[in-house]
Amino acid sequence: MKKIIFIIFIIIFTLLANANKIRLWEDYNISSPQQKNVNQNIEDREKKDNNLIHIKFNRNYDSALEEAKESKKYIFLIVTEQYCQWCEKLIDEVLQDREVGIKLIKNYIPIVVDRTSDYYPSNIGVTGTPSVFIINPYSEKIIDTIVGYKNRDFYLNKLNSIVALDR
Repeated sequence: MKKIIFIIFIIIFTLLANANKIRLWEDYNISSPQQKNVNQNIEDREKKDNNLIHIKFNRNYDSALEEAKESKKYIFLIVTEQYCQWCEKLIDEVLQDREVGIKLIKNYIPIVVDRTSDYYPSNIGVTGTPSVFIINPYSEKIIDTIVGYKNRDFYLNKLNSIVALDR
């Protein structure tokens, strides 16, 4: 009797497992409904706001330092933390704004590091995130520090005023 119950259990389990496999989105090579919504939201945002620009942020301080020296640009170091909503908002919205982004790319080497897991110089004192440090690549001296989220206009003014400084 136990064998029969065990066999019936195996058959039912196999049927249920196969039924679930049929319902898996990956089996049909389609995105899940949740992923479709995420993709659609991204597409909608891109269509609505053509004022965005894509900035490729460096993730390695040493290579950014070398690139800044070669290109004679300042380092624009952003120190973030995992799950920091304001960090994401700064990077995804403010710095990707077309006007801000163009100024950033033209005069700075943008780099993003994680406060807890990435390397950045020990003389950089992070008191909160996001923290932005504008650094002279030759002396590695911090020219300016911005702690916390600031809006688009603040960064436009800041980027313009730093470039106006004599290097």
